Amino acid sequence: MTAPEGVLPSRPSGSGDGLIYGSEFAERLVQEARSFDPQSSLPPRRDRDLAISLYQQAIEAQPGAKVNAVLANRIAQLYNTFADKARGVYPRPDKAAEWWRRCLEFTDPTQLLWSQAQMGLASTTVMQRNPESAAAFYDQILAVDSNTIQLENWKRWGAPQTDEEAAALRQELERIRQQHRELQAKVRQMKSYAERLSERKTHVLEARENGQVSRATRRVLMFVLSGLLVAATLLVLRYRQRKLAA
Repeated sequence: MTAPEGVLPSRPSGSGDGLIYGSEFAERLVQEARSFDPQSSLPPRRDRDLAISLYQQAIEAQPGAKVNAVLANRIAQLYNTFADKARGVYPRPDKAAEWWRRCLEFTDPTQLLWSQAQMGLASTTVMQRNPESAAAFYDQILAVDSNTIQLENWKRWGAPQTDEEAAALRQELERIRQQHRELQAKVRQMKSYAERLSERKTHVLEARENGQVSRATRRVLMFVLSGLLVAATLLVLRYRQRKLAA
């Protein structure tokens, strides 16, 4: 039986979650991190910063492991969205951006995660009120041909032994590629928001410099711009929340 496009050779087993770790120690660190990760734990055990520290240790314990891209992405997500006011823990878009850049270093454009990390970087620019900078990340995503996306290279994909197994793998590959197409559709929508916001901001600044806009009018225009910014931010957050829940 010939493996369909995108299917990786059989890998040694060992991990219960289907991921390929570089060492048993790294795997144990990830399991411990998940016990504190807000996505998979409950108060009072929930601890974002401790989970992040353990994920970082796991990355350091397995240099070159493909799964490090997944761990870096999770660290970025935690920094970008999680807040615990009681503990004085708030989102850190700057740290999220740092870890999404690390994620890009660990993966490549043939992986859906690469485009998702680009989307994450775009979301941090919106959260930091610099949506114009998001365009470069949107363009990176749109430049990828969805048909070149491959199965996740940090998972164990054994060579199919039957026609049914081969069909299942092809179906999984198409599902991932469809996810990428949907991401690109969302990116086009986000890019439209960013371009509209940038255009209006430019007009307001030019009019202000020329003395053509009163203070009251500027306030109204900036209110409108803020509304567009909020709308763009909500779209990003809704997308990220859907992915986290998937």
